[in-house]
Amino acid sequence: METNKLLDISNEEYHSSDGYSKSALITYRDSPVRFYNEYVLKNREFKQSDDFMLGQLVHTILLEPHKMGEYIPAPTFDKRTKKGKEEFEKFNSYTTEQNITAVDATIYAKSADMAKAIIDDKIARNILEDAQCEKSIFWNDSDTGFIFKSRPDIIKGGIVADVKTCKDVTYKAFQRSCVDYGYFLQAAMAKIALEKANLEFEKFVFICCDKTTHEVVLYALDDQAIDYGLRLFASLSQKLKHEFEDDSFLKSKVKTLTPPAWAEWDLNQ
Repeated sequence: METNKLLDISNEEYHSSDGYSKSALITYRDSPVRFYNEYVLKNREFKQSDDFMLGQLVHTILLEPHKMGEYIPAPTFDKRTKKGKEEFEKFNSYTTEQNITAVDATIYAKSADMAKAIIDDKIARNILEDAQCEKSIFWNDSDTGFIFKSRPDIIKGGIVADVKTCKDVTYKAFQRSCVDYGYFLQAAMAKIALEKANLEFEKFVFICCDKTTHEVVLYALDDQAIDYGLRLFASLSQKLKHEFEDDSFLKSKVKTLTPPAWAEWDLNQ
């Protein structure tokens, strides 16, 4: 794949191409053995949960609306009856032949409501309007020799934004999600990618929508957040390099366990 350039490729082509994404590094952070199985042995399975499908639909509506024809709300069939079984088989054949994904009708409707909530937000709508969406950048990291990749949801001038469907959009909850799921790392890798492609990077913004209330909150990362992500990228990429050099993915590791800071705080109350 061509490096240091903004590429217009499909999501499937991006994920199947060589190069380590944020998700790969976070998988390595959490479990070197899992990383080895999924990214070295290529034993990786994509599970389409209801939450995954909801997020996928919201992204498609907002970022690639021309692809919404690839999804259809699934009707309800009474498969206890002969007629119901026949209708189900006919519908299933149709979606298979047309390469259409049947989605639970409730999830389909909910995705439309969440996308509308985001569009109705003035700031979010301004970021989305006339933006470049779902573009990919690959680059060769000189410090490790690895190819890394980033696929920002939205690029508009120097603003990079990502849409998140969240269980909880409150400050502390989303801050924790940024740590747990590597969102700070995601922003830092987007910054590196844009700079490699000689594009301006000014600010990274998360456009968050609550799955229950449909409340929309935008979180703009400060310099400290980006710096944390950059340091995390440097640390994980170097550790991964040494892991390959030592061939130590499957070697047992002994780690020291200590109570978290919040547990000590509770003890002293």
